[in-house]
Amino acid sequence: MGELEPGRAKPPQLGENFEAVYANNVRYEASVWDLKLIFGQLDLMSGFEVIKLHTAVTMPWAAAKLMAYWLKLNIDLYELENGPIMINSRMLPPEPAPPEQESELMRRSYDLAVRSRLRFIAEQGTSVP
Repeated sequence: MGELEPGRAKPPQLGENFEAVYANNVRYEASVWDLKLIFGQLDLMSGFEVIKLHTAVTMPWAAAKLMAYWLKLNIDLYELENGPIMINSRMLPPEPAPPEQESELMRRSYDLAVRSRLRFIAEQGTSVP
């Protein structure tokens, strides 16, 4: 009693405070414990490009890694059926700033960020701006 049988999970249920929201912007706050995703939406009402942040979700790193897997799979399946999702060149990730302090970890982190950006841009079929 009290043990879950494999494959016998109930389907997810919406909680009382469940909300469905729209976001076209996401920011990230990383700590040793978890990752916070902060969602927002572009607002042009003031005549300026302003991102109005409205929702934050914090999750442990294991959940973030699983989410990255499922998110990538869903994007790949969407593109398989609908063709590539094109990213406007103005929205491409900026070139990472070189580290201010020299250490092995900082150098490796910078190199990883540069390679990840170049791979992402190459997947878009565009040249590096």
